[in-house]
Amino acid sequence: MRNPTNTASQANSIWLLRVGLGLVCFMALPPVAWAQRARGVDASYWQGNMDWSKTYDAGARFAFVRSSRGLTYDDTRFVQNMTTISNMAAAGKTIYAGAYHYGIPSDALTSSSTSAAIEANARAEANHFVNTAGNYMTAGWLRPVLDLEDGGSLLDRSQLSSWANTFMNEVEARVGVEPLIYMNTNYATNYIDSSLADRDLWIANYNSGGVHGDPLTTGSPPTGNAGDWSFWQYTSLGSSELYGIPGNTIDLNVANGDINFVRGFVIPSSVPEPSGALVICGASLLAFSRRRRR
Repeated sequence: MRNPTNTASQANSIWLLRVGLGLVCFMALPPVAWAQRARGVDASYWQGNMDWSKTYDAGARFAFVRSSRGLTYDDTRFVQNMTTISNMAAAGKTIYAGAYHYGIPSDALTSSSTSAAIEANARAEANHFVNTAGNYMTAGWLRPVLDLEDGGSLLDRSQLSSWANTFMNEVEARVGVEPLIYMNTNYATNYIDSSLADRDLWIANYNSGGVHGDPLTTGSPPTGNAGDWSFWQYTSLGSSELYGIPGNTIDLNVANGDINFVRGFVIPSSVPEPSGALVICGASLLAFSRRRRR
């Protein structure tokens, strides 16, 4: 396992400064209807050496970037991607970014997969995630994400949901930030139980034929046993040329709100929570507009 380099730490400081000095705004709580859904991407090793400036110019304003998978794998493009995004923010092209971990709950399967063994495996993966990406689970970055795709046919609903809750609780215990959870509609419908319904959801649904409406305006995909969605991955066919991907496509996403909604997922600085309904704030303080639902 590896930790970000000193260069990455310096870039992190630049990013935090940029967010902390973000455009001053007036915001009344609760928020009013959103003007336009913010657009974003998610990226990993498979996108290669991305030109993030092109990604920004294409309209992306947030990104989820893979840091790790399972118990041992670290994405070799992770630090490079996050450092580049940080440096761009200092130059005036802000993409709000956070780390995600591809979970492998099927690794918990043994000849005697007790509840204790499943939870121990989840905690081990969570610690791998934090050890790899913990420097990016701090003020100025988007909250981390558990990517849950594996194990649907191998563990039952209760086991998978327990694994996911244990993973997220362990991350929160270590860094003080509750992760989001990613899954597709089929997974949310057939493989989890309602114990995950209060988690902030990033849903994948490729919306064939536009059956769930226009993702960029008012469309909304089904979320099964999960709760309301906060982010929607609606296609895997983002243009390589447009988004600065060398010879590959990229997943495209929308937020369930405008850029201020996205800022609500930025990890805030350690400052007292405001008591009034009207807040004078920088971008990083917009996170106070959201309340944990559980």
